[in-house]
Amino acid sequence: MKRILVIDDDELEVKFYERICKGIATVDFASSGERGIQLFKDIGADLILLDLRLPGIDGIEVLRQIRALDKNVPIKLMSTLPEMFQDEIQQVLNRDMILRWSNEN
Repeated sequence: MKRILVIDDDELEVKFYERICKGIATVDFASSGERGIQLFKDIGADLILLDLRLPGIDGIEVLRQIRALDKNVPIKLMSTLPEMFQDEIQQVLNRDMILRWSNEN
């Protein structure tokens, strides 16, 4: 079974992903960037859903650290204000990825 790591401090988001992925993927949850990095190191993931606004270290730093560990794991970035982070994200990704933002709520 596939493993999805959700790094988000909003428990409703996690419950939503658990519900839609039931029977398809295992969903692991981290409510902080530090915990998300540790979970990724411990159990890995086939997909990471990463909120950019987190308590402790922010999503940009989590992205940097996870990319240093694994350049290939797919990461979907989530934020209500993505344009605010676009320049920093492009620097982390070294412009090797086209970012598509979604303002869906």
